[in-house]
Amino acid sequence: MSGQAPFEGAKLIYDQAFFLELARRGKEDWNRWRAQNPRVDGQPYISANFERVDFRDPANAAIDFSGFIFGDEVNFRASVFGGNRFLDHEQFHAGMAKFVGAKFGHKVNFSAANFGDSANFACATFGVVVDLSGVIFGGSACLVDARFDGAVNLSGATFGDSANLSRTNFGADADLTQVNFGIDANLRGVTFESGSDLSEIKFGDRPVFACATFGTGIYLLDSIFGFNADFSVATFERYVVLSGATFGTSTKFTGATFGDRVDFSGARFGHNTTFTGAIFGVAADFSGARFRGAVNFDACSETEWDELLSNYLPFLASWSEDRRQKYLQVPEDLSEAKPDSFLDVKFDAAQFYETADFSRRRLIGRLDFTRARFGEPPVFNGCEGAQNIGLYGTKIRFRGSITLRIRKGRSLVTWPIPVQGWTTSSETALRLRALRKLAEDNKNHDLERDLYIEERKAERGIFWQQYRREGWRGILRLVSHAFSIIVTLGYALLADYGRSFTRPLAGLVISVFVFHWAYASLLIVPTDPGRLNEFHRAAWAFAISNAVPFLSALTLERDVKLTLLCGDQPIDASAAQQRSAPQCIPVPSGRFQLLVLVQSTFSALCVFFVALALRNYYRLK
Repeated sequence: MSGQAPFEGAKLIYDQAFFLELARRGKEDWNRWRAQNPRVDGQPYISANFERVDFRDPANAAIDFSGFIFGDEVNFRASVFGGNRFLDHEQFHAGMAKFVGAKFGHKVNFSAANFGDSANFACATFGVVVDLSGVIFGGSACLVDARFDGAVNLSGATFGDSANLSRTNFGADADLTQVNFGIDANLRGVTFESGSDLSEIKFGDRPVFACATFGTGIYLLDSIFGFNADFSVATFERYVVLSGATFGTSTKFTGATFGDRVDFSGARFGHNTTFTGAIFGVAADFSGARFRGAVNFDACSETEWDELLSNYLPFLASWSEDRRQKYLQVPEDLSEAKPDSFLDVKFDAAQFYETADFSRRRLIGRLDFTRARFGEPPVFNGCEGAQNIGLYGTKIRFRGSITLRIRKGRSLVTWPIPVQGWTTSSETALRLRALRKLAEDNKNHDLERDLYIEERKAERGIFWQQYRREGWRGILRLVSHAFSIIVTLGYALLADYGRSFTRPLAGLVISVFVFHWAYASLLIVPTDPGRLNEFHRAAWAFAISNAVPFLSALTLERDVKLTLLCGDQPIDASAAQQRSAPQCIPVPSGRFQLLVLVQSTFSALCVFFVALALRNYYRLK
């Protein structure tokens, strides 16, 4: 029938059977018919209808839609295709959804369609309003260089493994909410125009977004990206929101460009995240973000950045020269932002569980770490403009491990136990010292004090390892060092290294109850029930007075002391003889004196630590 008008001379009924028969005749007959039936004002428009067609049926399995010009309002809703992901999707196979180079007009409906494996929409073009909601793509789906002019709805769609959407262009206001991708999703060079919504989108492992472009006002709220997500040299324009997104291990934003007000607040990052050479506009927000592993925000030179971008140019060979040149240049509205600088970046209340590296960055705007938490000392080596680092309320800690060696049979098994506040790495101490100098320069006295304490804590493990390596020659220093560690731990427990006045105050109050019990247990309790209450009141008076060093138990009345030391036993010899009881000599025993000494010392320490904490808090001299 090629070269003839399809169904020539027949009375045409434009039902589904008509469109299926026409599609079986191939691309040339279909496109000729479509050209003969254009949209004309004032006349009914004939739109193709393939709703609920099963293209696995032998009668329809040979239809290849590649190169078809469908026109407007084509309907493939709930249609079913069946391909095989292990076959070459470049070649047509029976039942396969193949739309390579197809052209769709406006208002296309593929909702709830099942494309099976190896669906191929490469270079297909779609007009405005395309409904792909709830569609199912099996493995090896291909949408390379596909183009959606606007308002595509892919919400709830599912892609199997190895989906390839490289260089796909999604128009403005695209809806990809709750789309699920399998492993190895390829979105290199993909473009999401302004206003697109990718919230709650889910990717398996190894999604690739290298060279991708995210337009203004893109939402990726609560999206999930699996391991090895690659956003290298991707571009994020203004007001891109990734709040609450989750990124797995080894996420890369190397050389990425972020416009003003990109929002990563509350995002979660796995181990080994890198933003090396990333460019940030004004007001990048990482507030409340959590970095589970090491993260790099270090700089790279503009030359290194240019080389990084040029490595991707062969992949982008299909781009126009204008677009390639735009890709190689920093956007004009980010003229002050460079791959070796920071404008305003906010890490308020962010948590860094391992090392965060900000080396070599020029800090033009404020780098705000207010209330941030660092599990390891951050690195600011070679940074310019350190006065712009805000560390108010920041907590910086470190951790290491103690290795246990257990012999099982003839083998020696090592078992590292992570320990907070312990390290044998001198590098940790050097970082703390550098941060202390930074805090001192910025007049952040509280942080400077905290870092000094952390530095002393780090030296415990460093010296311990050093003395151990000296063998028997360092045994005395090792013992002395062990004693100092024990004393320091007590100081930390009781007074938080002189930073807390509530701890020693609470300890002082609790000690009154403890020592009252100790005195009552050690002293002679009266046998006369009538004097038992008097004895306990005397014990309370003694414990309370001895808890206040400047009052002292010496201020107690003689009768109180006699009640404590002798209870109801007679003091003089005649009274003892009359009662046939042993004479009590009111001299405290050695154990009692030792207990008094312990309470006096403990109470003095508590009072001293309260005063020290107040002095440190108010910086009294």
